[in-house]
Amino acid sequence: MRILYIFSVLFLLSCGGSSENSASNPAITGDAVNGNTIYNSGLDSAAACIDCHGTNGAGMGATTSTPNSGAVTSIDLKTRSSVQIESAINNGRSSGSIIMPSYSYSAQDIADVTSYIRTL
Repeated sequence: MRILYIFSVLFLLSCGGSSENSASNPAITGDAVNGNTIYNSGLDSAAACIDCHGTNGAGMGATTSTPNSGAVTSIDLKTRSSVQIESAINNGRSSGSIIMPSYSYSAQDIADVTSYIRTL
């Protein structure tokens, strides 16, 4: 019986794997300085956050025609958890005619961007 218990515990621990969601992985701490770089320059061939969200996060980027449509400084976003922000970056989101595409950033990069936008 004891062997079955130990096996069960080890099995459950091994199922955890590595988390791609930094908010659920407390070992990953966001770096706002690197997040600033990603926000302003993007990664690889992905568009930079600044393109839609603007220099100060108010939602008036070069590709945005509706004021505040992509505001990361809104009260609504400031009250969202890191998990919710990371989900929006990973999975994209839409609200009416406003669509945010998904991005395949690493858990560390997402934590960095999340830390940076919390400073805006």
